[in-house]
Amino acid sequence: MLDEVRERIRFKHCSVRTERSYVDWIRRFILFRGKRHPREMGAPEVEAFLTHLAGRKPARLPVVLTRTEVQAVLANLEGAHWLMASLLYGAGLRLMECVRLRIKDVEVSRREILVRDGKGARDRVTMLPDALMQSLDVA
Repeated sequence: MLDEVRERIRFKHCSVRTERSYVDWIRRFILFRGKRHPREMGAPEVEAFLTHLAGRKPARLPVVLTRTEVQAVLANLEGAHWLMASLLYGAGLRLMECVRLRIKDVEVSRREILVRDGKGARDRVTMLPDALMQSLDVA
């Protein structure tokens, strides 16, 4: 059954990470229900699984840095590492979006960054932060 899921996800051209995530959650659901096949289950089993997930305490809380903390982190970086961290923070890029970014995706005259094939295989436009404009010496 998981092979069928993988095949369908690949047919829809989802990313490998999405495929792994879907398969992992399906596997967790199957194990939670005593290794019963999903076709043998219905809404009550799904509801019980979701209730079980909702009742768990988070292992850790997400960390949100203050502006001062972000500045301190960026002050300790140089070169490509500084640029990438600045794009992650200032332009709201996801890690893989930043890694895949190309020069031609940066539209300096409009202060925009075109993120190609981002989450959900969609393109999107985000802003090029003023601080990076100054650092790139294109202001």
